[in-house]
Amino acid sequence: MLEEFCKQLKEKREESGYSIEDVVEKTKLYPVAIRDIEDGNLENISPIYLKGFIKIYASFLGIDATQALKDVSSVKPKPKPSFFKKLKNDNLPKKDTVAPPVSEKKNAIGESVVIEKPVAPQKNQADFPAVETKKLTVLLILAVILMIGAVSFSRFIIKAKDSRRRKQIVAEQAAGDEPGALKKVTAKEAKKNARDKIKKPLPKNGALKRHKKEIKNEVMSPRINLGKDFSQTAEMTVSLTAKKNCFIKVKSDGKLLFEGILKKGVVESWRGHKVIDLKTSDGSALYIELNGRPLPVLTAMHKPIKSLKITPAGISVDK
Repeated sequence: MLEEFCKQLKEKREESGYSIEDVVEKTKLYPVAIRDIEDGNLENISPIYLKGFIKIYASFLGIDATQALKDVSSVKPKPKPSFFKKLKNDNLPKKDTVAPPVSEKKNAIGESVVIEKPVAPQKNQADFPAVETKKLTVLLILAVILMIGAVSFSRFIIKAKDSRRRKQIVAEQAAGDEPGALKKVTAKEAKKNARDKIKKPLPKNGALKRHKKEIKNEVMSPRINLGKDFSQTAEMTVSLTAKKNCFIKVKSDGKLLFEGILKKGVVESWRGHKVIDLKTSDGSALYIELNGRPLPVLTAMHKPIKSLKITPAGISVDK
């Protein structure tokens, strides 16, 4: 039915003496669409516009298109090639020709002449998947390069900081005095420090340097035995010097003595008889003395200490 209807349209146009250009001028349809309708190649036209084109063309020629418009729904458009699948050139479907723009001019006699302007050739859709694949590959390679560069740069920064820190420690150790003899807390000193919390001025740099030279970058082991002499001491006095701001929590014999930020340069002392429990957000930020005896550093790096328990029997560290 549709083929006969299409032939009828062509015959009616030729009988009426209209050319394709005349129909384009009157109906504003594309020449390609008119030829596809007359040749019965309806699958080349988008289903969205097919019914409208047939209705306009049939109405211009004075032909009833009621039945044809019903049959148009059975027309299936040509399948488009897959975007990510490259087809062979001999299997490619026919290109959809874009209608050239039409302009109207008058000749010397005064008659209207329809002139079709040339259209630039369109790119083959089969080339698009290859181009898109190349773009995605390049972007992926660039992302990997950037990620590797960021990781390498961060490692370089960390190594540079560690190197500067080691040089600073070595320089401080080289400038320090010889370590003095360890002191024990006497009964007078224990009575003087009777309060649970005592603030003292920051010790001179020489004391910190001596401490660093004594331990020689030694890190406190998980368990330290203090010996028999220490177990006979009446009480324990812990002194903390903050080398930088850090959070600490101190308990003595089960009682909370301090919880908060210990600012850089501040010295705090606490005493206890059975156990002194210390928790800090940065073990490397504290200089610790027990009864006037300097202890090894808790950790050489910025690392929290879950628990530092000091008892007459010894010291245990939970990092």
